[in-house]
Amino acid sequence: AGAVPAIADVDIVEGRLSNGIPLASAQAGVVPLATMTVVMPGGSATDPAGKEGLADLAAAIAEKGTPTRTAEQIASALEGLGASMTAAAAPDGVIFSVTAPVANLTEAGGIMADVIRNADYPADELERERARTIDSLRVALKDPGALAGLIAPRLFYGAAPYGSVATIDSLPAITRGDLVGWR
Repeated sequence: AGAVPAIADVDIVEGRLSNGIPLASAQAGVVPLATMTVVMPGGSATDPAGKEGLADLAAAIAEKGTPTRTAEQIASALEGLGASMTAAAAPDGVIFSVTAPVANLTEAGGIMADVIRNADYPADELERERARTIDSLRVALKDPGALAGLIAPRLFYGAAPYGSVATIDSLPAITRGDLVGWR
């Protein structure tokens, strides 16, 4: 993939973990916080036809529970570490990040790893997020700027994967099994 481009006046150190996963790190500033980011292949451009929005839903509810932790336990553990975790789908991957005080990064990273490997996508959380997303789409369809953003990918890319966007019709077709299989 090539060298990581220099951004600002920061030294970027590149390497590989023992399992071959590429690693890039940099120190910026003096605040003792660190962020660990994992990019999983399989973003919104890989959503199956008729199930557009799958990667977005998977990212949105991944931290809502694993076989060993409830959503509340995940949130409480991260809060106790002074950490925060995010997940978002992009066209080419889903990006998971955790930010924590340096002293707590290993433990916070372990929680993120559990979520990435073992998210169990509770059915009630799927229904809640699906309803929220559909409501957001209904609002967006009434806003000219948001509507333009929704139709632009289809205009630019047609039926190609980058033209895929979640719709009010595609979201109800996504099942919990689809989410579990997404990993």
